[in-house]
Order: sequence, then structure tokens, then C-alpha cells
Amino acid sequence: MRYFLVLIVLVFLFPFQSHSQDYLTSLSYNTAAPTGQTQDYISQFSWRGLSFEARTFFDTNISAGVFFGWNVFYEKLRGDFQATDSRTISGTQLRYINAFPMLVEGHYYLGEDFEVRPYFGMGVGTNRTVQRTEMGLFAINNNNWHFALAPSAGFLIPTGNYDTAIHLALRYHYAFKTKDSIDHSWLGINLGIAWMN
Repeated sequence: MRYFLVLIVLVFLFPFQSHSQDYLTSLSYNTAAPTGQTQDYISQFSWRGLSFEARTFFDTNISAGVFFGWNVFYEKLRGDFQATDSRTISGTQLRYINAFPMLVEGHYYLGEDFEVRPYFGMGVGTNRTVQRTEMGLFAINNNNWHFALAPSAGFLIPTGNYDTAIHLALRYHYAFKTKDSIDHSWLGINLGIAWMN
């Protein structure tokens, strides 16, 4: 975790020295479709999430920055569940995942300033997952830190005001398996506002 914080500081300090006016911040509403083992645990689409991004530009087409997100996955299941190798219990089960990706990212942009600008990039960092299963009076918690990758693609769409743009992005989050947890993955669909200076 200490190395991740050092990377964040370097991303912000170095570029700002030579490009102090060229930066972007974005606040987005996130939805997400679970995939892989996350979908096996919770199959429902997530409508709850937020993210914040800050990017600095090395030139017109290349930026580096950070991404902080939060997605909530939830599903209510009824039926028989295997408790142990020899025992099955019946009832209602509530399943939750709170996922907190924290990434250092790089992006490459097409087009020119003040136009619709497609971009693509990659994020590397960590993902904190808080997984909880409730059944009756009992709950099982599984909280872990994961190494994470997140390729992304999106658009910055000018609003007519030179300082703001609509920000639409797709980001595939993959949090690698740990010794205590499955891997987690989902396709994030983000819609927000970007401010550029």
C-alpha cells in the first residue's frame, strides 16, 4: 500500500511542474455488470456506484492520473444452500459486495481539444472488496485487498462551455484472486461531468 501512495504523489507532482494548466477532474455515476466469479456469487446488475478521477496531461494526447471508485453489488436469494459437505440449510440469503478500486492510470486521446475526444487507457493498482453473506442471524464476512488491473475506453464530449465535458467511460475491472478470496471482475459503465483547466 505504501508504494501505491508514492505512485500517486509522483503522478501529481511531476506533471504539474511543466503542465500546471493542463488537468482534468471528473465525477461520475457508476453502474456495473458483474462477470466471472463475481457473477457466480451475485448475478444482478449494479445501479449503485460513484467514481472520482484526476488526470494531468503530458501533452495534448497523453495523460496520467488516479481513479477512485465505489460499486455496490447486491442480491437476495431464496432456497437451499450447502452449509458444509454434509449439511444443507434452507432460507433467504442476502449477498453484498462493496468494491473500492484505487488505480494509477494512463490514457491516450484521439482528436483535438474542444472536440469529441475518444480515448483508451489502462489502470493498475489495488481493489478493496468487502463481501458479506447474511442468512437469518448469521453473517459471513470476507474483506480483502487485491492487485487490480482496469483497461478503459471512453469519450469526452464538449458541452459548449470550454471548461466542462460530458464524460462517458467503460472500464473492465479485474481484481486478482488472493489466498482468502476469489477474483472479482465487472464491467463498469460510467457517466459523469469532467472539468478541464
